[in-house]
Amino acid sequence: MADLENLLAEIDVSETFAPISAAIRALTRVIDESHFTLAGQLQSIHNACLELLERSKPKSPCIFCSLTENLDSHSTMRCNRFPDPVSKALQAARLQLCERCLKAQHDGEDCGVKCTMCGLPHNTLLCHNRARPEVQPFKRRRF
Repeated sequence: MADLENLLAEIDVSETFAPISAAIRALTRVIDESHFTLAGQLQSIHNACLELLERSKPKSPCIFCSLTENLDSHSTMRCNRFPDPVSKALQAARLQLCERCLKAQHDGEDCGVKCTMCGLPHNTLLCHNRARPEVQPFKRRRF
């Protein structure tokens, strides 16, 4: 009989704590789900910060020259290091740039840029029909 009373006492205790135990399990699930959600959000924020740091790095105004090589801050159009269309095309290929828009390679995406000189699918700076403009020396004006 003592065994039966002990069993009944255990049943009473377990029935008393059943709602509390269920509430604790429910809270544990909510905490686990919140942790998972917050971990994902933290990773997204981390990735956004890395991208922001990358985008805010100083860049050369010439896409063919690195910042350290571009001491005179020349633009892409005025690059003397790669003066002709062939050297520009070779450097664009080395840098894996799109030959149409001269930006990072597209994933098979057609950016739609065409040469304004000949209408072919390449950037105007890479056009073989483009004659290198002669730089006129400064002339003194007489007043």
